[in-house]
Amino acid sequence: MEVQIKTITPEYARKLLNNNPSNRLIRSRAVENMARDISNGKWQLTGESIKISSDGYLIDGQHRLSAVVKADTPIQCLVCYNVDQESMTVIDSGSKRTIGDRFKINNVANAYQVAAILNLLNTLARGHKSLAILTPTEAKLMLEEHPNVKESAALAARCKIKGTATMLGAAHYVSGYIGHSTSADEFVETFITGVGTYPNDAARFLREYIITDCMKANRMSTNFKRRLFFHALNKYLSRDPMTRAQAPETFGVRGWTVDKLGIGT
Repeated sequence: MEVQIKTITPEYARKLLNNNPSNRLIRSRAVENMARDISNGKWQLTGESIKISSDGYLIDGQHRLSAVVKADTPIQCLVCYNVDQESMTVIDSGSKRTIGDRFKINNVANAYQVAAILNLLNTLARGHKSLAILTPTEAKLMLEEHPNVKESAALAARCKIKGTATMLGAAHYVSGYIGHSTSADEFVETFITGVGTYPNDAARFLREYIITDCMKANRMSTNFKRRLFFHALNKYLSRDPMTRAQAPETFGVRGWTVDKLGIGT
C-alpha cells in the first residue's frame, strides 16, 4: 500500500469517480455539507483517506470527491493506493462520531443538547423546514462565535416537557441575541411553569397545546411543532395574544439571519 498527501483537483476527482463501479449510493446532503466547508475554506486535512484499489477503482471517498466537484475547488487529502478491493466490505463499519460526541470529548457541558441547539439555530437562520445539519467544522466555529448557547442549553435542560428542550434552548438564545434578554428568560420560565406574563400569553398557550398533544395517539409532526414553537416565540416577543395553533409556512425570527451564524454561507 502506498500513501500520499495529494492535491485533489475537480478534474482528478471526476476521474476517480468515473472508476467507481460498485460503491454505495451517494447521499446528497453529505456532499452539500462537505462542499460548503470546501467553498468556505474550512476543509481540514485529517487522517481520513481516499482509497484506491490496485486496479485503479475507487474504494472509499466518493462523497469527498463529489464535494470537490460540487465546490469546484481543490483540497489536500490523504490518498491510499493499491488497497485490497475486499476491504470495501469492512470500511466505515464503525460508529460515526457525531457533533455531540466531539463536544463531549472537548468537555462541553450538555454537549449533545448544545449540538442540537446549534443545528436548530442554523435551520432557523436559513428558514428551512427540515433540519439543516452543520458540519463538524461549522459547529465548532459556531460555538466559538456563540458560546452563550451553553447557558441556554443549561436553562432549557430544566424543562420536562417531552421533545421541547432543543427548541426552548434555541428560542432562549436567539431572543437574547436579538436584544430581548429579559423576554428570553421570561419565555423559558413561562413555558416551564405555565405562569403567564400577559393575557393569552403565547408561551403559556404553546406549553398547554404541546402537553395536550403529547397525550394524543396522532401527534403533530416535528416540522409543524418547530414552526408553531417559533411562531409563538415571535408573538411572545411582541406581546401578541395567541389562542389558536396555527403556524405559518415561513420559519424564522426577525434579526436572526445566516450572516449572524459565524460560519460563512
